[in-house]
Amino acid sequence: MWRNPLLKIGPRCKAARHRYEERAIDLLNVITTQTQLLQSEIDLADNDTVIASSLVNLYRALGGGWEVADFPIAADPTAMQKFGTQ
Repeated sequence: MWRNPLLKIGPRCKAARHRYEERAIDLLNVITTQTQLLQSEIDLADNDTVIASSLVNLYRALGGGWEVADFPIAADPTAMQKFGTQ
């Protein structure tokens, strides 16, 4: 869900670079598109941090005390996808 903006901006970034190489647009347009992509990636990282922190707070609220292997994301890197966060 949150990755959709990256899916839209990534190809725009490549297209802008290609159009710049063909001298169809100026460098400012390429840099602006790259800035948008970078900001989307930063926002995504911030959201992932909020999700991870929320999971930790949930575990603490439910009684805390878990082993690292019990935490699904630490044990299985694809676990975030199973939760629907990626």
